[in-house]
Amino acid sequence: MKRLTLFCLAILAACSLFALPAHDARFLSLEITYTLNADGSWDKDYRHQVRLDTYYAFNRALGETFIVYNPDFQKLEVLKSKTTMADGRQVASPQNAFNEVLPFAAHGFADFSHLREMVVTHVGLERGAVVELVYRIHTKAGFLPDFSGREELAMAFPVDLYNLSIKVPADRELHYRVSGLQVEAKVSSDQATKCHAFALANLKPAAHEPLAAEQSGPEIIFSTCAGWEQALALAADPAPLPAIMAEKVRKLKAQNPARADLLAALQKTVAVEMQNCTLGPEKVGWQPRSIERVAQSNYGTKLEKARLLRSMLAEAGIKAEVLAVAFGSAFAADVPAFQQIGEFWLKVSEGPHALYFDPWQEQQEFFPYRLQESAAWNLERGALEKLPATDWNQNGVDVSGALQLETDGVSGTLTVAVRGIFNRYGEMTVDNGKFIAALLKKFFPVDKVEIKKLLALTRREVRAEVSFSAKWLQEAGTGFLSVDAIHLPGLSENMVQLVKRELPLALEAPFKISLKLDLQPAAGLKLEYAAPNLERRNELGHNSRGLVVEKNGLLRFSQSFAVEKALIGPEKYPLLRELLLPYFTPDFWLVFKKIK
Repeated sequence: MKRLTLFCLAILAACSLFALPAHDARFLSLEITYTLNADGSWDKDYRHQVRLDTYYAFNRALGETFIVYNPDFQKLEVLKSKTTMADGRQVASPQNAFNEVLPFAAHGFADFSHLREMVVTHVGLERGAVVELVYRIHTKAGFLPDFSGREELAMAFPVDLYNLSIKVPADRELHYRVSGLQVEAKVSSDQATKCHAFALANLKPAAHEPLAAEQSGPEIIFSTCAGWEQALALAADPAPLPAIMAEKVRKLKAQNPARADLLAALQKTVAVEMQNCTLGPEKVGWQPRSIERVAQSNYGTKLEKARLLRSMLAEAGIKAEVLAVAFGSAFAADVPAFQQIGEFWLKVSEGPHALYFDPWQEQQEFFPYRLQESAAWNLERGALEKLPATDWNQNGVDVSGALQLETDGVSGTLTVAVRGIFNRYGEMTVDNGKFIAALLKKFFPVDKVEIKKLLALTRREVRAEVSFSAKWLQEAGTGFLSVDAIHLPGLSENMVQLVKRELPLALEAPFKISLKLDLQPAAGLKLEYAAPNLERRNELGHNSRGLVVEKNGLLRFSQSFAVEKALIGPEKYPLLRELLLPYFTPDFWLVFKKIK
């Protein structure tokens, strides 16, 4: 017994020697200093010391550092790149460790081929090595409307000490906002400058969670802009719409006499036929290229494509306003900085209503579903506004009807209604039977679908009466058949894998999905088991399932699932799990026994 105990202790001691670290790497210190100069230019001084604790850290994650800059307005200086190895030896990066390449996001976009990405290859890497990197970027005045910036407070790995300093001339006012963490700025000043210093310690690594809202992690936004008019000031484009684009507008008007079809055609022209360039103002500068150049090159940034679509709408006699739409719900109206802007949309007023156009991707309906209730700056009116909201009644799927269950399959007639984010108007106009069949397959297996009557076909809603047949019943052991649990489109078990979240969960829109089915089993089938009825309701929505067995053997099944909020904060996430968890169990909800 004593020998066995000693052997177990030896095994435990050996395992402790080879225990993996909690993280692949750790930033021992991270220091960033911004200095705004009197001439409007500014410097960003960056320094970090990071310890590499695993092979992954130096082979994949941190073996190289990538720094993108714009040589037309910025100058990069790498002041130090040094590695202190585990035994204390120090190795500086040689000259050939610094190489400039074209940023990947600029590939294929000739007008942005002047951008550069400095690749710093670190040497002397091993487990326990500490890499120190120091560089400075000097930015000329005019690159942005004014001095502004954004710094994330959560890196890919933990940070022991984090220091951010922002220095501005004493006569300039700095606006800032810290979100996601509690930290106060320490303000110091002298006759020439004023410094805002933020010091934090033991920062957790950035959370990587499914369906996380954009730019929802902890961050600091800062700006010296006096207002949003200055922060988003754009020079007027003197050039008219190029002749080739004006001719295209005239052809589209002739081909689409209905206003709604013309709007859709113009939106698709810019969103689909022109390439999307993902480079943002922080790389290419705030002022966009001319509309003429954007049309000639057949690609554009988000801002450039919005301005082009506005010009094409104007050519068609439709007045549109450009909206600069903010990221998420953490918008700070008192910090005018373009870094808070995520997208650019177009707004067209139609009497008391408004249509919203996305120049980045094709729309089925002219409504900002994924951006609803976001703050936006109207560039034409020079005012803040809020995008409209939607509710679960505007987005959903309803399926109802009567089905005949046979031992070899199921057939019946259904009424199907599809609204909002689930509607695919373009697919319906091309092949409505294919779209309805694809939709029904998200609920249960479908072999054949035939549309009996099309009740409604608009960009908002599709309703149809259909007949279908399917091999719905599955073998569930000798003499038994089962009906598997119905799947609901838009729901995934991945939504509730996490017990808790750190970041808000962002759905495309609130939605409601309901089924009401009358099932008539054939004489050779007897109901053996039914999933228990369910009724879950909370402030986020509801999940209900019910089965009523009539005297004549008819089974009346109903299921309804609804979520009322599109943006769900971490504190409300348990309520969503409460609704979703019982939906994914059991694996089937009806079991029939074969009888003679």
